[in-house]
Amino acid sequence: MPESALLPDLHPSASGPRVSLIMITLNVESKAPGLLARVLQAAAWVHEMIIVDAESTDGTAEIARRFTPHVITQPWLGGFRRQKEVALRHVTGDWVLWLDADELMPSALAGEIQAAIASPDAAAGYRLRRVHYFVGKPLLHCGLDAPLRLWRRGVGGFTPSEVHEVYEVPGPAPELPTPLAHYSTPSIQNRLERFVADAKIQAAYRPLPPAQPWGARMVWRYMLRPALINFKIFYWNLRGYRDGIRGLVWAATYSLIEFYIGALVWQKSHYGDSPALDV
Repeated sequence: MPESALLPDLHPSASGPRVSLIMITLNVESKAPGLLARVLQAAAWVHEMIIVDAESTDGTAEIARRFTPHVITQPWLGGFRRQKEVALRHVTGDWVLWLDADELMPSALAGEIQAAIASPDAAAGYRLRRVHYFVGKPLLHCGLDAPLRLWRRGVGGFTPSEVHEVYEVPGPAPELPTPLAHYSTPSIQNRLERFVADAKIQAAYRPLPPAQPWGARMVWRYMLRPALINFKIFYWNLRGYRDGIRGLVWAATYSLIEFYIGALVWQKSHYGDSPALDV
């Protein structure tokens, strides 16, 4: 995607609805140097930016302060949803725009947002399409989604999940045409690091099975079946095979994360939060 398409020549409207951007950060600059500045520059047309930083040590907060005075230091609360709810408490705009620190907004999408919320027939919320970039190229099949990312302030709320959290509003939520460019995991190493971190959070909130020896049925239920379902969804249902090796690796990591969550649940159900050590 051309760099110029990611730098909208737009400015906050003095008379239209006010848009507040919310974002959470934690050491994002060390993971993808320079990306956060590009993301915030591309979103500079909003009326205010509320950034909740979980005590970054790599200069992330300092970069954010170049774009907004509203950078709130909040120690990690144990889940992404909780961090975002802190940001929501500081919003003053008419509309809330949720962006992650690795999502670049094209200028066309910025214009579509401004037009949508200014319409007298504006919905309560809108879904923003995303195309995931992985190892240098977009995943045009298994890397597409459209989460709800824009809503009227005070309408709806987050679902209870702490990972892959979802915001919901009543009524229909139309999709805007131009997708965000999502650079969540530019390399295979980033991908593995990300899924390990996410799996630990998900496993912490999964209900524990009885502390009993796991036979084939338990292994199938908690490890193998979820892993195989995820692989089928991303590689076959979403046609990840059409994304080549990138699609295969993407589907495989989604499979591995479910297997890893099952392993963590097994470990916790038998040994608590720390693994047993044979001495």
